[in-house]
Amino acid sequence: LDLHSCALDALCYFIVGRWWKRKGVDRWNVFAPMVLGLILFSAVGAADIAHYSISLFAIKCLWPPAVVVAAAVLCIAVIVIVCLHVRAAWRDGLLLGRCIEIAATALVFVLPVFRDPSFHLHHWYWTWLIGMHANQDAWWSQAACAFLWGGYLNGIAAYGRDDLLGCKRS
Repeated sequence: LDLHSCALDALCYFIVGRWWKRKGVDRWNVFAPMVLGLILFSAVGAADIAHYSISLFAIKCLWPPAVVVAAAVLCIAVIVIVCLHVRAAWRDGLLLGRCIEIAATALVFVLPVFRDPSFHLHHWYWTWLIGMHANQDAWWSQAACAFLWGGYLNGIAAYGRDDLLGCKRS
């Protein structure tokens, strides 16, 4: 475990996720989704449903109906949460600022490694990267942020904070 890197991850999540404006994590709408994220990522990883590739061929020819339904439910949930965030940011006059924030985060944390053939998008990384942008004041946004923080914690605890360019750097 790379404590220095994890501490910087937590600090970035705290600042960008605007947790410094919140009442704390000892509330049901934060703690319960975080625990759910911790447990769900392990459960999904152990389930047979998670062992299918995401390619056009695999979707059309290999995915059983249960995987199609699970993927559809996941896609609908993500679309609803994203739309709620866009609507809230638009309503509060923050949409342009949040879009710039997301672009800056991508510029700093994604673009330097994305095109490298050794790049591997670990689940701890994408939950950290996306979760910190679920930073609206609404309960559903805080719940999404906490759920994704739980996914980050699961990835770090289960697999360690593996390098994004693992094969190249080992």
